[in-house]
Amino acid sequence: LMNELSLIFDKVGISTRDVLEAAGTKWNFHKYTPGLVGGHCIGIDPYYLTHKAQQLGYEPEVILAGQKVNEKMVDLVASKFRTKKNILILGVTFKENVPDMRNSKAVELIELLGRQGKQVICVDPILEVKQTPVPVPNLRILPEEEDLNEKFDGVIIFSPHDLFRDETYSLRNLKSICMDDSIIFDIKGFYNRTEAEKLGFKYLTL
Repeated sequence: LMNELSLIFDKVGISTRDVLEAAGTKWNFHKYTPGLVGGHCIGIDPYYLTHKAQQLGYEPEVILAGQKVNEKMVDLVASKFRTKKNILILGVTFKENVPDMRNSKAVELIELLGRQGKQVICVDPILEVKQTPVPVPNLRILPEEEDLNEKFDGVIIFSPHDLFRDETYSLRNLKSICMDDSIIFDIKGFYNRTEAEKLGFKYLTL
């Protein structure tokens, strides 16, 4: 549901985070946030249930509709970088603070950006190589952001690990390796939007 709302709000031109903040003023509000669903719990396991339901002659419309919406989120993120060429992705594991890239939507995102002719570089210091899927085209994993010596016109914060709070990964340092018209897509709202915009980033989030 939150992903579908995010898709609608994107069309309207308003921030999902702003809507959630306003909705949170209601005393009994339950906060849920949009995202690129990875791992097994939501991205894979529901298909076992829907498969069994279909075997029994029942079409699980709501569950399948939800999964279909979740699959669209990669396209939304990639669509914001149509005019960009060099993309930096921070964190590629399926969620923050885990070393596992299996079933990570970052794989689909990297492949899609690669098909669009983008140069993609990823930084994920906690990724364990043994927990990566089949090698991904255009994937370059660098151990540390400080090893980068090129300019980017797009940054995607995919898995916001706690270690990215280190000064090395501060918005100011990221800006130093980015072009003036660079976009930062902060999928989970890890960084401060006001600070990012003051530094000259075009700041986007789900």
